[in-house]
Amino acid sequence: MSKILKDYAVVLRTFDYGESSIIAVLLTRMNGKIRVLAKGAKRRKNGVSGSFMTGNICEIVFYSSVGRGLQILKEISCSSSFESVGKDLKRLSIFQAALQVVDRSVIELETDEGVFDLVENFSAILPLAVDPWAAFFIFEVKLLKLTGFFPSLTLLECERCGKKLAGEDFGINASTWYASVKNAL
Repeated sequence: MSKILKDYAVVLRTFDYGESSIIAVLLTRMNGKIRVLAKGAKRRKNGVSGSFMTGNICEIVFYSSVGRGLQILKEISCSSSFESVGKDLKRLSIFQAALQVVDRSVIELETDEGVFDLVENFSAILPLAVDPWAAFFIFEVKLLKLTGFFPSLTLLECERCGKKLAGEDFGINASTWYASVKNAL
């Protein structure tokens, strides 16, 4: 049975579906990474196709059904977009790369508000960053920590949950380095 949910989402990527619909991969605040079908989104009179620009932060309403890989989008309205740096190709490319990293590293339906907040903050900080590449690398380190993939050399445990890693003899600990650069922005 479907239920109607309301959430905030970042558009990670989109695909055309048929002549008039779009499939969008979204990172939501409360429901994790989801795929939605936006029926008729490419029709001119619909007027929502601009909402599906990669990086847009939108409020969405969708029909959710457990076990269904593709949810049905009911409504979308965007509150912010990364268009302001559209003339700065370097920053736009860096932002697109960050969204690709998120898309490839976040598991579908795994909820973590921290990842959504990280993407939202990165989209606000990147246009102002003195060194956009440094901001990107800091973003990646924070994403690794949030997703539990940040390596540890001296600690033989998961950085995210603290669980001991049985049978592991070594790892990489960049915590000292991370502490020195995390406030660089």
